Amino acid sequence: SELVDPEQLPAEGAFLDEASRALYRIYLELRLEGVEEAVEERLGERLRKGGESGEAVDRLARIVLEETASFSEEDLRQGLDRLTRRWLKRRLRELSRQLTEAERGGDSERFQGLLEEKADLSRRLHQIEPAE
Repeated sequence: SELVDPEQLPAEGAFLDEASRALYRIYLELRLEGVEEAVEERLGERLRKGGESGEAVDRLARIVLEETASFSEEDLRQGLDRLTRRWLKRRLRELSRQLTEAERGGDSERFQGLLEEKADLSRRLHQIEPAE
């Protein structure tokens, strides 16, 4: 099956812990470079070269040992949608706080930019089907 387009994947902030963010960040770099084979090996190499935490390397080992490749494409899509929804909701909350600050501070340019980002993220959130 084809791999998901990296542009459709959730932002790094969708992951709550640093080890997962490190793995995901490197995975995205590899995907954007066009790497589609031996991804686990290259992830491991980059983690070690980049001096990432042992926790990130251990997490990669667990993922490989659990044979996550056996997940169906639908399982992957649902997982990505859940991560994306969580990140979008978190970012929308942050934007609401920042909008309030910009409004209080009289920064209309910043306020307008934040408002546009919030509208865009709200549209993206509503495009994702709700999880069951």
